[in-house]
Amino acid sequence: MVAATSAEQAKRRKYENLDNSFILVPFGVGTLGPWGPEARALIKELSIRAIESTGDPLGHRISLAIQQ
Repeated sequence: MVAATSAEQAKRRKYENLDNSFILVPFGVGTLGPWGPEARALIKELSIRAIESTGDPLGHRISLAIQQ
């Protein structure tokens, strides 16, 4: 998870000069599967919304797609 967290921090620094019309959520995922904290929070929120509207969990499908 250290690598994923570091990747998120690097992405945040890279895009820190974007204007406020953008919402940046750095998405860090390690090679062996660990997700960074911001990636987990984003997917949790999106999964809640997906389940409410479609009944389909999103996080599991994304994990499988990353592994493939």
